[in-house]
Amino acid sequence: MDIKNTHGAPGYSLWSHILDNSGYYDRELLKKELLHFGKDKEAFNEIENLKKFFEKIKPELVSNEDFFKYLKI
Repeated sequence: MDIKNTHGAPGYSLWSHILDNSGYYDRELLKKELLHFGKDKEAFNEIENLKKFFEKIKPELVSNEDFFKYLKI
């Protein structure tokens, strides 16, 4: 929560993905923290829910290429 969320700017939910994919998070350390505070099952359940939601909406999504074609119209 070190990143301040200002009006119109993305919040932690977006930055967490950016920081993770850029290698700034130590995933093993995060797992230890979740286990230590008893939040591991809650976190993994949330991940599974996100995966199910993505699979549900996936057929409606367009590729980046198609998205940019729509922008050019």
